[in-house]
Amino acid sequence: MSAHLTPRQLTLTIESDTSQLRSLRTLLRRWLTDLGEPSDDWLLIANELCANAMAVTGNPIEVTMTLTTTELILEVTDDGPGFVPDIIDPGVTSPRQRGLWIVDRLTGRLEITRHGNQTTVTAAREMMHPSTR
Repeated sequence: MSAHLTPRQLTLTIESDTSQLRSLRTLLRRWLTDLGEPSDDWLLIANELCANAMAVTGNPIEVTMTLTTTELILEVTDDGPGFVPDIIDPGVTSPRQRGLWIVDRLTGRLEITRHGNQTTVTAAREMMHPSTR
């Protein structure tokens, strides 16, 4: 895992290996704590999006979390085949489709874009404590 942290952005490249998720959550928690932002929802969001990316690629995944003056934006980019979002309530018995449904419920904006051979899932929501930085 490689990481670059600034007060306004956290950029990570992680291997497509679920053992990387713990380190991702640790770095993300520390960065969000430094901002004074609650981290639990974001840790779940990042975990779900990265696990989805890992399921479709064996190559490194790019993770970027950006602070604007009004919102936090998480982007997860992989070179998997892409997908059309089908965000439906998975119900209590469905073993699939939970990740994006959870992310959709925890964020104000969820977008999936495809550029060339890369897919980026963007999740964003207003900050709990808007920044004056």
